[in-house]
This record gives sequence, C-alpha cells and structure tokens, in this order.
Amino acid sequence: MCLMEQLADGASYNIRDGITSLRYRNNAPSPQAYTPNSIVEVEIDLWPITWTVRKGSRLRVDVSSSNFPAYHAHPNVAGPWALQTEVRVARQTVYVGGDCASWIEIPTTD
Repeated sequence: MCLMEQLADGASYNIRDGITSLRYRNNAPSPQAYTPNSIVEVEIDLWPITWTVRKGSRLRVDVSSSNFPAYHAHPNVAGPWALQTEVRVARQTVYVGGDCASWIEIPTTD
C-alpha cells in the first residue's frame, strides 16, 4: 500500500508505503491459512513521517501486489520466494461498508 499526496495538477508524490502478505498478515509470527476469495482483515503499518499536505491536494492510496524494486516481487505461489519458478497474477479487493468497513487512520497536528 502506498499513501500519496496528489496535487491539483494530478502529479502524485509518495508519502509512505507499507507491505504485508496474507500468509504473515497482521505481524503473525507463523504462517496463517487463507482461502482464495475469502474476506480477511489485514492491517498495513506505515511508519511515522512528518509531511505537510499542500492546500488543494488530496490524499491518494494505491493498493498493489508489488512495490518493486523497493521490495522483492512476490510470485503469489506458496514456498520460499527465491525458489519459485511459477508466477501467478494476484488480485486484491478492498471491501468497504457494512460488516466489511475499511479505514485509514492518519494522525494530524495543527
């Protein structure tokens, strides 16, 4: 996940990014089971940073399978990443509303 500032002219700047996997979601110390297409809660921490958002800008969030080269590309196949010869396309869905509310918590100061 990447949090960005999007200026009025459309230019975007990365403020902070974070990463997780479903297998080790929510800082799990051991692998967690996951059934494809099931809904699970995933928390992605973005380390603290000081940033001033300019007047007229918007905050933008990108969710993706990769942030290469900052992080290794995940093949989306079980097992040690470095030993994989197969690659599968991953699809992320962010659910909003009802029992599947999603949110972003952004502490602010005046």
